[in-house]
Amino acid sequence: MALVAKPFGLAPQRTTDANFFSEQGTFYSLAAADANAWYIGDAFLSTNNADANGLPAMKKATVGTETLRGVMLGNINPPPGQVTLQGISLALENTAIPASKNSVVYYILGADDAGIVFTIQDDGITTGSLVAANANKNFSLTITNGATLQSNSASVMLSSSLATTAGLNMKAMGLAQTSWQGQTNAFGGFGLWLCKINQHEFMGNTAGV
Repeated sequence: MALVAKPFGLAPQRTTDANFFSEQGTFYSLAAADANAWYIGDAFLSTNNADANGLPAMKKATVGTETLRGVMLGNINPPPGQVTLQGISLALENTAIPASKNSVVYYILGADDAGIVFTIQDDGITTGSLVAANANKNFSLTITNGATLQSNSASVMLSSSLATTAGLNMKAMGLAQTSWQGQTNAFGGFGLWLCKINQHEFMGNTAGV
């Protein structure tokens, strides 16, 4: 049986120096006016804003070719440091952040280390590009929302973008050495690829916002 499409966005696995991913991240804010739904595994970048405490604001990657700051690991609301939950409506079953913020500042935990290696599923479309010869190419993303507030990101590798182009924002690192959906992970469509952010805000010589 062939692999099937079941995307999950970008999932951190380890670092480029072969350490395990620590599962730690950085708190960032989302402006109350932000109009995008956010899902675990979504890529994000900085924007020209911050919350009242000075936590930098982020915006979701929507084009798939942006210089990136990191990947969403989870969301937290109400704000860090709030002393009471009285009057706060909690929906603990929801892992995503809705598009409509209702004038509330939301917060995310982000994996923002430039050395993190992620796993992502390819889109299974341009199968002629999903071959061993492209294991070390660069690529961009297809940004897709999850189906519900309990879903992960549905973003995937844009298979048609695999190329040697230095400016592409993601770097492929071959296939993840794992089984997937009970099948051996393989080239040819809907495989799991290891990758890292190739155009990262913390890599130096990037403009501020």
